[in-house]
Amino acid sequence: MRWPLAARGVACLPWLLAAAAQAAVTLSPPRWDVDPPLKLHEGSRRVFELRNSGSQPVEVGVAQAQPPLSAKLAQSTVPPGQTAQLTVDIAPPTQAGPFAAHVTIKAAGQPTLTLPVQGRTIEPANPLPAAVKAGESYRPRPGDQPITVQVLYNSNCAPCVEWLQAVIDPLSRHFGEWVRFERHDIRQAEGQRWLERLRAAYHTDAFATTWLFVGAHALPGPAIDTSIYPLLLEELARPTVVPPLSAPSAGRQLGLGAALAVGLVDGLNPCAFATVVFLIALLTRLGADKRALLAAGGAYIGAVFVTYTLLGVGLLHALAWVGAARVLRCGVALFALWFAGLQLRDVLRLRRGAPTRELSAHLPLRLQQTVHSLLRWSTRLDRGRWLLAVATAGSGVLVTLVEMVCTSAVYLPVLALLPTAGVRSRAMALLLTYNVGFVLPLAAVVGLTLLGVGSGRVAALARRHLAAAKLALALLLVGLAALLVLR
Repeated sequence: MRWPLAARGVACLPWLLAAAAQAAVTLSPPRWDVDPPLKLHEGSRRVFELRNSGSQPVEVGVAQAQPPLSAKLAQSTVPPGQTAQLTVDIAPPTQAGPFAAHVTIKAAGQPTLTLPVQGRTIEPANPLPAAVKAGESYRPRPGDQPITVQVLYNSNCAPCVEWLQAVIDPLSRHFGEWVRFERHDIRQAEGQRWLERLRAAYHTDAFATTWLFVGAHALPGPAIDTSIYPLLLEELARPTVVPPLSAPSAGRQLGLGAALAVGLVDGLNPCAFATVVFLIALLTRLGADKRALLAAGGAYIGAVFVTYTLLGVGLLHALAWVGAARVLRCGVALFALWFAGLQLRDVLRLRRGAPTRELSAHLPLRLQQTVHSLLRWSTRLDRGRWLLAVATAGSGVLVTLVEMVCTSAVYLPVLALLPTAGVRSRAMALLLTYNVGFVLPLAAVVGLTLLGVGSGRVAALARRHLAAAKLALALLLVGLAALLVLR
């Protein structure tokens, strides 16, 4: 007997109610009314709870958000009686006015959840009085004393630069010689060191992209705007005591002698050293005379030096752009320690008599074959001496780029220890000195060949001292890593 449709619906109702009771997913709180209003270029974040009050686990889909929102769920399955975190970010707005958006979440067997978000964006209040905005000069009061203010900012942060232009520049013009503003960019190594010293002296661990230190006061971020002008007037009248700072440090950087020595050890890197030995052996086997050897060897070494220097200048600019942040230095230090570990493992293998093909820290076989092919192509003697030199120089450029797979383990830590506040003359002097040390072993190989020492003897000497060279390289990398971490 077939039941009427209504009767069948009534019969299924208990099952539907039971299924609904097994899982009930809700958001807490159910909406976000952003208060206080956001300032331009100032984002916000809030964490919500996605609660499963049923008796069965619920699979949750990806949270979809309308601009300027972005949302992320901490997990895709919510167990019964438990919660999952939903993090919602509001991107820094670029226009003032009201905004409204929502986040939607689909849960299996549940209606779609919607989290409405609304708020308002306002222009940041300018904390300066009318006299400062009008460009009037400060009239000192009896008893006023000149003061110094330390201003720290992130030059890669657009609102920070706008704040400098809208607040600090007018104040500097207004107070003139009575208030000296010293600016430090915390993206640069020197600015980072200043911030670390000041935060330690003022015993503050707040996070901000702009800072102001005056007298005994440390103001991070938004706290500056609300109190800067009255605070400066108060400090002019009754200066407070600046806490003692730790001794300034130029940072643990390389000197010229150390740069030459480090470059020399890096030049003995089997990756770089073996290539020039192969080059000389190839030229000798092809019957090149001494002039051809000198032209080809000199062109190759010159190309390596120029290419390595240009790569260093580019990397220095990149480090200056991203800033000498501690996390970056620690990352480079970990890379150096990892490569040092490979060198030490190779030393142990060599001590046990393992063949060189079983070593870890060397160019992969395919790259070695590429390098040898380039050198064979460049040393075709039917080109003539000058064309031979040009071809060998071109190979030197390409081989240097390939060998960066190996040599970057030393080069990157060295560059991270150089001053990066712009590519300054000291940084360039250290870089050039390092690269002179790097090519000295290559020049020595060419010189020995011209004096009649066969490349086979040079290669045998290199193989005999390979373990010592790798050990020296490992110790150098550990030392560079320590300098980067302690800097």
